[in-house]
Amino acid sequence: MTDPISRTELYQRVDYAFYERFPDAPQTLKKSDKPEWRQWWIEERDRQLDEEVNRVYWARYPTAPTELDATSPEWEPWRQKWNDICQEVNANAPEPEDMELQNAVSDDGELDLSYIKAAIRERAVDLANEGLLLADTRDDVIAAADPLAEEVGEMAMQAGTVDGEWESREVEVPGPGSQRVKVTVSGRWDSHFFTGSLHVVVSGDLPTP
Repeated sequence: MTDPISRTELYQRVDYAFYERFPDAPQTLKKSDKPEWRQWWIEERDRQLDEEVNRVYWARYPTAPTELDATSPEWEPWRQKWNDICQEVNANAPEPEDMELQNAVSDDGELDLSYIKAAIRERAVDLANEGLLLADTRDDVIAAADPLAEEVGEMAMQAGTVDGEWESREVEVPGPGSQRVKVTVSGRWDSHFFTGSLHVVVSGDLPTP
């Protein structure tokens, strides 16, 4: 699905995470409550907002840069698209009783894979930022993992249940030098959407500069 969730749903997801973390916190936070509670809620809101905007950005623009560099002027149009999606979320704030959750499966039976593919990209970006993958290898891993996400999505649909986890076959992505990256994808239901994880095993060495 390429439509972002509403700000109302975003805040409900943040509240859910907050009360899982702090079950004894009051149902309505006040300025007089513990500062760490308010800080945690704000940081969780920002994290989930970034994840939601990334999900829609990657789904709408699959050929766009995976990670936006704030110092690159040529990427300004992509940054503007990202900011526009952020504005879509914040501007859409129905009352809770009027909120409609997005369906994970379309009327023609197609499973929404935007969450699991976003999770793949988030993990691949983290691995590159940690120095385990070069940028080109990161993009090759994403290209290899997307069909695996489609495979586990098909497994989940055929299973006809929201319980359990599905694991893809393993594929190998060659990196520079002797580096090899073994890639698998797992899928699972989380609430009313289908998501999952990227798993990699890196072996071999990068070429010496």
